[in-house]
Amino acid sequence: MVFKRLLSLFVFLACGGIANAQSLTTSIVVGGTTDSLTFNAAVAPTGEFLNNGSKLWMAIIQGDSVYFFNDTQGFVPYAGGLRLLLSGSPAEAPAVRTITQSTEVVKLTGWNTRSILGSEVFIGYGSSFAELVRNARYTKLYTFVEKAPAPTGLAALYGRLTLSYKFNTSSTVYTDVANFSASNASVSGGTTSLVNYIVGDTSRAIACAVSPELSYTHLCAIVAQNGVRELFAFRLENGSITRGVYTYCSALVSTNNCSIELFYYPDGVVVSGTVQTNVAPLSVSPISSNVTAIAQSKVEASGATHINSGSSQQTEFLSTELGTSFEALIEQVKGAKN
Repeated sequence: MVFKRLLSLFVFLACGGIANAQSLTTSIVVGGTTDSLTFNAAVAPTGEFLNNGSKLWMAIIQGDSVYFFNDTQGFVPYAGGLRLLLSGSPAEAPAVRTITQSTEVVKLTGWNTRSILGSEVFIGYGSSFAELVRNARYTKLYTFVEKAPAPTGLAALYGRLTLSYKFNTSSTVYTDVANFSASNASVSGGTTSLVNYIVGDTSRAIACAVSPELSYTHLCAIVAQNGVRELFAFRLENGSITRGVYTYCSALVSTNNCSIELFYYPDGVVVSGTVQTNVAPLSVSPISSNVTAIAQSKVEASGATHINSGSSQQTEFLSTELGTSFEALIEQVKGAKN
């Protein structure tokens, strides 16, 4: 309803003509929660609107009320509201600012949007407000919806985990997928983790836990039937992995040494990764036809294992805290496969 009303505004305002909406180059990033929203909107005006007094407008339409945003005054109620805007003789509206940049950004942080849930934000620009309306130089940016805090801890992994990673010495990217839910929780050695088989490869199982090393949020260990272990440490934020490290260890390397190698001299990096929620779990079988070839390429890419120690304090932490965590993960994987 709000959207239709605003469309009516831009169609029938200004000289009684029918406006044709134009395509604007915009972007928006919204984070945080309903009670403390981070709102970053950007628009790139075309060249003829730079440094000539043209202005940027941003409005919230809530029912019959209209609020225009201004950098110094914040949101200013538009006297007469939607009725005046639809009257055919709209009053001048407060602008965000005069356009001086090739990309104009509106950034709001800590914004409590609970009272405006369901309302919509539009942005546009022009040499004047009447010119903007006449040429329909606007676009809808966002509809305010309830935003709950992102899950943390193990719950952040509930869904379909996709890990894409590579060796430092190769451009080949490997991808593993696993389904996780609360039913996959397992406890061993005081560590609670999520355990399941890798999708399409039941010869390998994965366990993931919360990381005790604060640079990363989660640890994962994949263990193959032949004893090969692949260790991951990564930071997961809002369902996406922002960075991570990876290492590959044969069955001859101890878990403690493997975890030390992961943090000092990792074999590779986590290129990308996501946790998709509200998706159906994928079947873990049948085994993919190229599993053997993938395993062999990893052996070749890993080369010799290098164990390098840092300070005694760091090595002790890695050998105890992280080593214990990975030992527990691997025991859980073994238990799931037996």
